[in-house]
Amino acid sequence: AAGLNQVLDGGLPDTVYLSAHSSDPGTTGANELSGGRYVRAATVMGAAAAGVRESTDNPYIPANPGDSATHVCMWDAATGGNCLGGSQINGDGSLETSGQNFRFNVPVSVAVANPA
Repeated sequence: AAGLNQVLDGGLPDTVYLSAHSSDPGTTGANELSGGRYVRAATVMGAAAAGVRESTDNPYIPANPGDSATHVCMWDAATGGNCLGGSQINGDGSLETSGQNFRFNVPVSVAVANPA
């Protein structure tokens, strides 16, 4: 796991910016929400442990009335920048609409699978 932790700590910025997407963003970050109150949310990533690097908070993304999201991405910048990867939002309620924000009920995490 030490090698996996080094990959995560060295390959992911300490601060990442979370974006919400109306459908699969692919590798480019396509289908990102925009306009009104929407902005990417900055979150600080803690040190990796056991091949997982987790945010130090439960982030929220400001959104607009009627916005819906199926995916989330991590970026290295608040605007523009590079899409570092994305994922479908779990259907287990890890993202809820609270007022006009997408609020994560748990920290956001990134994991590296150990190749067999």
